[in-house]
Amino acid sequence: MKLYFAYGANLSHDSMAYRCPHAQPFQSFHLRGWELAFATHADGMIGMVGSVQGALWRISDECEMNLDAFEGYPHYYSKRILAQDGYEFMVYVMNQPQYGSTYWSYVDLIAQGYQDWNLDTEPLWQQVDQILLPAYNEKEQWTKLPEKDSVPF
Repeated sequence: MKLYFAYGANLSHDSMAYRCPHAQPFQSFHLRGWELAFATHADGMIGMVGSVQGALWRISDECEMNLDAFEGYPHYYSKRILAQDGYEFMVYVMNQPQYGSTYWSYVDLIAQGYQDWNLDTEPLWQQVDQILLPAYNEKEQWTKLPEKDSVPF
């Protein structure tokens, strides 16, 4: 079995049990030099001064194939092999971030994963406040229909 670093939807124990029934939780993990980002989905960005909270799972080849399909590999996400603290592991990274609406249920799923692994949710909510909420508010501003009485014709 190999190690896989999850930082988004696959942090959730329930999600991984569905996608990869034989995956085994290994340990929570902080990937240094990366930062959690959001486009339409969660992404890890390299070269940052922070770290991404997540977890290491032990996965089989069959599980990796299931994850490849879920992550849209190789078109939407690519895979990288990284090493840190004596562990070598695989991680998915978005090829070209595609910015769009992120479903709040997706953020809730990630938050559930943070709880499953006893991770600090504050960095997640900071990203939501800094990235997702302003984008959501901007979109709402542009898509909100004017009041019927204010239409000039």
